[in-house]
Amino acid sequence: MSKAFHPPDSLSREDRLAMANLRRDVWTSGFKGLFYGSASGFVLHTTARFLDRYIDESTKKKIIGSSRQIKFNRNTVFLSVLLGGALGSFTGATVTGKNEVHNLHRVMEKGKKDTSSPYQQKINRAKEEELEGLETRKTRRMVRRKTIAKRLEEGNGLSDSHGGHWLDETDPDVK
Repeated sequence: MSKAFHPPDSLSREDRLAMANLRRDVWTSGFKGLFYGSASGFVLHTTARFLDRYIDESTKKKIIGSSRQIKFNRNTVFLSVLLGGALGSFTGATVTGKNEVHNLHRVMEKGKKDTSSPYQQKINRAKEEELEGLETRKTRRMVRRKTIAKRLEEGNGLSDSHGGHWLDETDPDVK
């Protein structure tokens, strides 16, 4: 289940109520926007279809251009309703969220303070140290790769045997 339904114990009853009210308002406004947007999409489609019947061809070409003419049918009604509903829902929820965010300032201030238990603090420190260890390992790996590439470019081998220089078997001094 979402953490939104299980707020931390550090929040007071009023803070939890403020979060719940904001969530409820955003959802309510989203559904209102869905309804009004869908109705607006249907009305706009019906109006456009009505105007399409009574406008002559030359005016249509001036408005729309030389592209294909729009055929109004049940698919375009469905598109208009869904598009209007999506736009209305998004607009309603977003506007309400932005207008009501001032109610959460107290909650956000409480969230800045570290109220974790000693056990949680140890876990967080261990995670941070693990991340630091990963960074140092990555750095070492990159240094090793650079060293190997440098040795290969210089003509030295990867082995430390013979100082990185191999003897030629055809050399008469080698027995």
